[in-house]
Amino acid sequence: MSLDEIGEFGIIQRIRKRFQTYSKSTILGIGDDSAVLRARKGSMLLLTSDMFIEGIHFEPSLYPENAYYYIGYKAIASSVSDIAAMGGIPLHSAVSVAVPIKFSLSDIDHLIDGMEYGCKDFRVEIAGGDTARSPAGVVINVCITGEIEDSLYIKRSGASVSDVIFVTGTLGDSAMGLEILKKRVKGQGVRGKGEEFLIRRHLMPQPRIKEGRTIALNRLATSMIDISDGLSSDLW
Repeated sequence: MSLDEIGEFGIIQRIRKRFQTYSKSTILGIGDDSAVLRARKGSMLLLTSDMFIEGIHFEPSLYPENAYYYIGYKAIASSVSDIAAMGGIPLHSAVSVAVPIKFSLSDIDHLIDGMEYGCKDFRVEIAGGDTARSPAGVVINVCITGEIEDSLYIKRSGASVSDVIFVTGTLGDSAMGLEILKKRVKGQGVRGKGEEFLIRRHLMPQPRIKEGRTIALNRLATSMIDISDGLSSDLW
C-alpha cells in the first residue's frame, strides 16, 4: 500500500492510533476541529511553534538509516526547548506535516516513531495537528503548549549590563556531529565513541527542562534563551 492510496485521512488515522489521550488536562484530543484543554489554576499558558523544512533545517541524505525517526524526534525536541527556556513544563502539541507524494509509508512510520519517542521522553501529548501534500520536500511544524506558575516565567529581555552569562551543557557538539555526518556521506572520517556521542547530540538534542525549571523556581537568572541557533547568533 502506498501513501497515495491511504491519502491524508489514512496518515491521520496512523497518527491517531499511536497518540492516545492520557493527560487529565486534555478534554478532547485528536479527531475534532480543535483540541479542548484545561488550564491549571494558578498557572500561565506558554505557547511556541517551530518549523522544520527539508533542505533548510535538515537533509535526510546525511542521516543514518531511518532518517525520519531522528527528524521526528528533533522536531519535537526543538519546540520543547523553547518551553524549557521560559522555565515552563511542556504539556501538549499540535503537529502539522506536509509530505510529497513520493514519500514512502515506511518513512511516515519512522517519522511517527520519532515523534512518539520524543513525546514520551519529554512527557508531551499530541492533541491535534494537520497533514497536507507538499510539492517538494518535507515540512514539519510543531506547536507546543506549556505552563508555568504565575509570574515565574523568565524573558529574554531581563538581562542587564554586567550580568554573568552561563550555558548548560557544552557548545558546538551538534555542529561537530553534523560535520561528522557530512564526512561519512563522502566516505571519510573515523568511527568511535566520541564521534557517535557528537552525532547523537546533533540527531537527538536534549531540552533543558529540569535546568529551566530549577532556574525559574529559584529565580536564579534575569534572562534565559534557547540557543539552538548558536551562541553567536542568540547572544546579542
